[in-house]
Amino acid sequence: IKDSTSIYLKSTDPRLHRSLSLPEFMLAFVRYLNVMTEVHPERLVELNIYLSFIVKMGVQFPPPLFYEYQKNFSRKAAAILST
Repeated sequence: IKDSTSIYLKSTDPRLHRSLSLPEFMLAFVRYLNVMTEVHPERLVELNIYLSFIVKMGVQFPPPLFYEYQKNFSRKAAAILST
């Protein structure tokens, strides 16, 4: 018997294409940090250093430069981890 299941994929979420403000990024990153360090507490210092770096960049340079840096860094890190 042939299964006639259909799968409907949502179109891309437009929220994923906008740049976050510095406070929005900080809130999201702290949530990520809390989840990540629950499983990997040894990463707390590293993640706090990264957050500090991004906040300094966000204060020194006009928006959205800090967020563009963050997206590029994340993209490169994901590519390295996938190889």
